Amino acid sequence: MAKTFKCKTCGAEISKKAKTCPNCGHPYKRYTIMEKFMMTVIGVVGFLALVGVIFGDHNTGKTANAPTINTKAKTVKHIPKTIPGYEKYSKEIEEGKQKLKKALSKERQIMAYNIGYNMMGKDIMYVNIAMMDDHTRRDGYAEYVCLLANEAGLTKKKYDHTVWVKIHDAKSAIGGGNIRVIGEKRCVNQ
Repeated sequence: MAKTFKCKTCGAEISKKAKTCPNCGHPYKRYTIMEKFMMTVIGVVGFLALVGVIFGDHNTGKTANAPTINTKAKTVKHIPKTIPGYEKYSKEIEEGKQKLKKALSKERQIMAYNIGYNMMGKDIMYVNIAMMDDHTRRDGYAEYVCLLANEAGLTKKKYDHTVWVKIHDAKSAIGGGNIRVIGEKRCVNQ
């Protein structure tokens, strides 16, 4: 018995091998397995590239274009400001980021996320999350992510940085243009 499906136009039963509906003549394009595979690969790669551009960690730590100061025959590169004692706590902070990433990866609603610092230094840690917009504010979900960040140990006062959670509309992020923030919360340092 041949497999069939219903015509989108007239509702008649049509064979999966048919190129047009025998009842109304509506055309149907049949993709080969290779065509379907290639479209899926291109779509996934495009989505991941876009997410990487939008949520990528722009703080690379490079100082190649930083101004130099010549002091007594020594050339010193000007390093962007960092939080006091960041080097002392960097291992703890990185462990906390890994714990938070693990917790976020278990959330079904989240399509993509990134944890990084602002471009001017390490005084604000951003947690950017992309979710589908259901036309409600997601401030409560951002507060929940703050609780996860607190459990991961990222909101300690000794780190002297602010954790800021922003929930973005994934559809506007993929479509380009303005990326809509649908929820945000500044986490309180413990």
